[in-house]
Amino acid sequence: MYIKLKSNGFASSYAERYGMYAFQQAIINGSIYGGNPINSALSAVVGTGPSSSVYTDYTTSWPGAGGTSDDYWGFVKRYYAYGAASSFTPRTGAYFYHDGTFGLRVKQVSNNFGNPGPNSTSSYWTGYSNTSYSYGKLGTTRWNWIDEVHMIVNDTTFAMQVITTGTDSSRSVATMVLSDIEYNASIDTHSYAGNAFYCPSVCFHSFLGGNPYIDNQASYTDQHRFTVYRPQYVDRGGTYRNSGYQDTGLQWGYVTTSSGAYAKIYPEARSRVGSMQVANGETTHQLIPIYYDPGMRSETADTRYGRLMNTYRTTEGSSFRTGDVITDGTTRYRIFANCWKTGGANICDIGYSATLAFPEDNVPYVAP
Repeated sequence: MYIKLKSNGFASSYAERYGMYAFQQAIINGSIYGGNPINSALSAVVGTGPSSSVYTDYTTSWPGAGGTSDDYWGFVKRYYAYGAASSFTPRTGAYFYHDGTFGLRVKQVSNNFGNPGPNSTSSYWTGYSNTSYSYGKLGTTRWNWIDEVHMIVNDTTFAMQVITTGTDSSRSVATMVLSDIEYNASIDTHSYAGNAFYCPSVCFHSFLGGNPYIDNQASYTDQHRFTVYRPQYVDRGGTYRNSGYQDTGLQWGYVTTSSGAYAKIYPEARSRVGSMQVANGETTHQLIPIYYDPGMRSETADTRYGRLMNTYRTTEGSSFRTGDVITDGTTRYRIFANCWKTGGANICDIGYSATLAFPEDNVPYVAP
């Protein structure tokens, strides 16, 4: 299911709370909130929604616990192969928070809302937390700085992109993808049996501040951010560990250490993805599956490689806009455009805007 929420620029008290109601109604109920801060006439829900009970409120008392200029909400998400084996019921979740100190952010959590990340709830979109610098800070209070929010809500994948107001050179684009790793019965059922907080899911966050729609231009200084995060994992010795990843700029794909690479996605965020020429002079857009690469930095690091279900890279470049559609046969894929810059030697270099693609309709689990 694809969702677009168009902001009406609401700038009064409790905008944050009403915004959380809009997120809640869209994700849990698959519908558009009819009041501020949403322009319902320019918002939409398209495609088949997730299976029943995949997304549920963490607590029915949220939203509404914040003040006049802050609020929070969260959902619990079932793993797409939930119930595939006896007593195999893993879940993950996402925690939304909006205030003036760290702006709007969404963090992946374990099913008890523990170990939020990257970093913590007291950090910016991608996990940077030094308030002396606003690296990756998405907005401030109210909704007058938000132009659009786009979401994918499916059994395997939750994705969200927030686009701020401004020009093509001045906007910020913040993207978060929470995706289930492809189910491996022998690994995942054993791991879950040892700890009910285990879930084979991963998230990645990106923030692009400045020139998101202009290729061969760099973002504003230190406003190009990228992180990969997993709340809990099992190391090669069988010990359950909580991740501690923060926004250090090392997961975009260009930095390694003597003991290995930092956790990242593959193709690496830095890698370019182009279109291809096919018959009759036509151009086609590739759909390239994204894989989780845990990095294996040490003996106590995560070892669980795997494909991120129904999450794809496709043709880079500023010609796409978020919400566009490409097709493969009869399957429609929704575009998340201008997610981060690719192609440079370093994360701060000039580059081309990366594009993600997701099935518009839900893709439920089918047993092999």
